[in-house]
Amino acid sequence: MSRNVMLATAAVTAVALTESPGLDRMGYPNHTATQKTVQSDAVVVGKVTAIEKEEVEVLPHQGAADKAKMRVAIIKVETGLVGARNVTHVKVLIPGAAAEQPAVEPGAGGPFGRRRAYQFDNGAVVLKESQEGLFFLVRHPTAVNYYAISPAFAPVDPKADTYKDDVAKVKAVVATFADPLAALTADKAEDRMTAAAVLIQKYRRGSSVPAKEVAIPAEETKAILKAMLDADWTAAEKPQPGVVLDYQAQPANLMSLLGLYPGANGFPAVVQKPGESYAAKYQEVFKAWHAKSGDKFEIKKFVPTDK
Repeated sequence: MSRNVMLATAAVTAVALTESPGLDRMGYPNHTATQKTVQSDAVVVGKVTAIEKEEVEVLPHQGAADKAKMRVAIIKVETGLVGARNVTHVKVLIPGAAAEQPAVEPGAGGPFGRRRAYQFDNGAVVLKESQEGLFFLVRHPTAVNYYAISPAFAPVDPKADTYKDDVAKVKAVVATFADPLAALTADKAEDRMTAAAVLIQKYRRGSSVPAKEVAIPAEETKAILKAMLDADWTAAEKPQPGVVLDYQAQPANLMSLLGLYPGANGFPAVVQKPGESYAAKYQEVFKAWHAKSGDKFEIKKFVPTDK
């Protein structure tokens, strides 16, 4: 799911001012710290120092007709890991006061006698004053200088068992962003593939704000495709006890983000016989395509148009 779509979902969930019958709770996938990082505009270690009393009215997403009331949480930045290294505080829009009211049962009142569209215990992230943690933020799609939090990107509490490991994963992603070619030329094939997956997802996940596509350096494109060529595409078909696979980072899924799937950009069909591994056949087709067209292919990234 692209970040602009997730932001729209987050905004709609957060507002909950529109009345609609038959909609109660929504579930969101649990993303790893790596996934959250590559899809965030800013990742910070910090503390919520205030929740401003005055609400602000903003359009919840691009193209929205009506504004929604939101509260502003102020996070003091202790460590800016991604995108917020030179600031002391960031402003994050969270659900307004209306979100804290109990749901209205059908016929039990409310302006239309119907319950609210969403419950907030399983939707938008609501920050509290003095809350500390690792925060994954995306630029709000319509409110300049504000961030938001996707429902799937809940902050990580410093007391959580995974906290230190999550921070380490964020730092590993940051290192890849800082020097892509170094990460893409690591000694181990699995490390090169991890770097390729991080970069592809960062470049191709879209943007929460208006953006344009810009080609990355040709040398980096070449290294990413080489990492994909050398990877084990069948890992998901042979799970190992205790090993949790990041399915979004599997080669076949990454190929879709690159637009290299059967029928797109001249990419041929993947013909699989009964009993054959689809992933292995997909890799064979990719290798054949790469030998013929790989040197002409460009990987493009989304860049906000206000930069």
